[in-house]
Amino acid sequence: MRQSQREITSDLLRRVIATATLDGYLNRTIKEGKLPLSMLTYKQLALGHPVIMNLDLMIENTCGKNCNHCFFPTSTSQVVSVQEIENWITTNSERGNLFLYPREITAIPELLPLYAEIGQTKLITHAYQLTPEMIDLFKKHGITTIMVGLHGDIDAHCAITNTSPEKYYTLLNKIKMAAKAGLTVETFFVAYSKNFFQVAKTAMLAYDLGVKQMRFLTLMPIGKALTLPDDWYLNEDQFQYFIVRVAQSREKYSPKEIYLKFDAQLGPNFFSNGIYSFFANHSTEKIDMGFQSTFFCPAVRSQFLATHWPSGKIFPCFTLTGNQEHSIGNIQTGIEAAIANNYLAVPNLDRKLQGKCSPSACPFNPICMGGCRTMAYLTAKKRGDPHPELTEMPLCLTRSLLQMLNV
Repeated sequence: MRQSQREITSDLLRRVIATATLDGYLNRTIKEGKLPLSMLTYKQLALGHPVIMNLDLMIENTCGKNCNHCFFPTSTSQVVSVQEIENWITTNSERGNLFLYPREITAIPELLPLYAEIGQTKLITHAYQLTPEMIDLFKKHGITTIMVGLHGDIDAHCAITNTSPEKYYTLLNKIKMAAKAGLTVETFFVAYSKNFFQVAKTAMLAYDLGVKQMRFLTLMPIGKALTLPDDWYLNEDQFQYFIVRVAQSREKYSPKEIYLKFDAQLGPNFFSNGIYSFFANHSTEKIDMGFQSTFFCPAVRSQFLATHWPSGKIFPCFTLTGNQEHSIGNIQTGIEAAIANNYLAVPNLDRKLQGKCSPSACPFNPICMGGCRTMAYLTAKKRGDPHPELTEMPLCLTRSLLQMLNV
């Protein structure tokens, strides 16, 4: 006899609740030879071994745009020393995987040889300055994929990017040109109150332009977004509507045509891929819990840090670089010192998270540790909470799915 969706989800929760404490979960994973990444980080530090991690180099340069969703507060004309960055890359190349993220690569193409040096094949661009010559330059330095913002129809996109309608059509043409030139084009869609209902039409537009992946995020309260009215941010009802529309659109296309995915910023989906078919077809096929990492948020694991150039400050997440007060160190005092100061790391959160992410409120707490801590932290900072690092996620895929499934 086939289980009902409620029975399936309740069974899932019972299995998760069985790992009721962080210690129990850690003991089990260590016994199985799967030492959690965050604990591995601190063990390596204690033994004096270098920590292997991902290091994002967030590089200030002139962008020419003033997007409302950008985590940098304003556009800048700061001068960045490419030689200084290259020297730092050479010194730290064995620390882990390095990634370059200038504000706008087309305005500082002299960085491109460094992409080849570190083996990075993807970059982010607003695409307005793309030309056939620039695309050829990308390819020459090993770039195969570009990521571009596409946030709905002309009104929604122009509102969140502060651009003119003419720029919108320029963007569409540039995306199509890049795809035809042989680059893999991915887009990101920042959901807010003026576009959360436009998922299907935007996915269709992206597919027609030759886009191969579409990533869904929500508006984060940092940078220029802090000046926006509160009603620009999604509420729970809008978020749930948005989830269903993404699931339905995902079922319409095969991953080879265009792959639609939720960004980690929206929190974990502990129901794995089965949730997409459930909301698209009201399927009662079993939905299993599925997760890849010991703890969900990279910042929590202290193995993904961002360095800001030219200030040299270090942050637990690249999205925090828009406000210097969020830094945890600098390149002069070193990476180890920054890790020790990471206010979003597991040792500072275990059994301390509050609200809907607390151990008593969420059965997933031991294996999630609060979802996207950056989103929770920034939302709490905006409210003026005294302990923003411990507050609940404002919106969470798993929590919303539980509500939608009446569990």
